[in-house]
Amino acid sequence: MAKKPTLKKAVSPSGGTAFFDPPARVKFRHPLAYEKAAVVEWIKYPGDLSGKVDGVEVTYQYILFDLDGTLTDPGAGIINSVLYALRRYGIEGDPHFLRRFVGPPLINSFMEFYGFTEEQAREAVEFYREYYRERGIFENRLYPGIPELLATLTERGKQLALATSKPTVFARQVLTHFQLHHYFAEEMIVGSYLDGRRTNKAEVIAAVLALLPPEREKAVMVGDRKYDVEGARANGIAAIGVTYGYGEVAELERARPAQIAHSVPELLNFLL
Repeated sequence: MAKKPTLKKAVSPSGGTAFFDPPARVKFRHPLAYEKAAVVEWIKYPGDLSGKVDGVEVTYQYILFDLDGTLTDPGAGIINSVLYALRRYGIEGDPHFLRRFVGPPLINSFMEFYGFTEEQAREAVEFYREYYRERGIFENRLYPGIPELLATLTERGKQLALATSKPTVFARQVLTHFQLHHYFAEEMIVGSYLDGRRTNKAEVIAAVLALLPPEREKAVMVGDRKYDVEGARANGIAAIGVTYGYGEVAELERARPAQIAHSVPELLNFLL
């Protein structure tokens, strides 16, 4: 069994149970206390990228899609892979709480939610991949209407790209499994590296934009989490949030994308 992180139980100021790693710095908040916590850190921005130039609506030509929670619902595979990894440390995870692992970089999630050091988090990701490579990658499903969405956008001459924190090699496997790969040029399927580089969404988006013409007002990022919106803003492009994935409506509203789509048909309407 892998070495379990050393945690010390204490009572948080909000009255919930928290865990502290000596000497005193908070490393991790227990899931139940995390749910009850009143204070959430949000990045605040001075303004929105609304998809307009000089007040005129811009037609999006370059559409960057997130994968997990936007094109596919990977929840079962990701949660089962995280459970597998946590058990290597003698930790039984709560499947509902582990929904938080869908979207953000895995290393960050193990560190934030379970108090792992960076070294432990990297080890946990390797355990995660033991399960994910064999089974988790296929415990996945398409959101209804996604093939039709991509087909329509392609017919209208839009250039599509994938911008995901998932390793590129796995992203390509998922697209091929669901027969979506032909909607994306091979070089426009961009994710992280297996060694942990380029997991930050802003870096992934920047890598995609480097392959496109310098018309950022015509580019848009589509995703279900605040990280997609923040990454788009960091690169000077608009973002559309989708609520049918794993991000909560409040999370997206506070991230302030140009638009929020509550269904695939509504998303298509925004993109045409």
